[in-house]
Amino acid sequence: MSELKSLLDAHVLSKNTNSGLFDAPDPLQVATKFKEPNIALICALFAYGNAKMIVKFLNSLEFSLLDESEQNIKKNLSNFKYRFQNEN
Repeated sequence: MSELKSLLDAHVLSKNTNSGLFDAPDPLQVATKFKEPNIALICALFAYGNAKMIVKFLNSLEFSLLDESEQNIKKNLSNFKYRFQNEN
């Protein structure tokens, strides 16, 4: 059991670095820029599929809208679509 823990700890240390996070597209790249729990949750909710496209999508979001009213958010995002999203 301690061998497995040592192996996993070493893997975490190798990945939990700037190069481990930023060498390849990862939704955590966007969450890390803001260090805000609500933004981290949004990044996690959209983190399924092609990481490069997810990062591009997340970077296109205007996170300052989180401080706005629901009506203003809906207005600003009315033409904003995410994959699998339909009109219903």
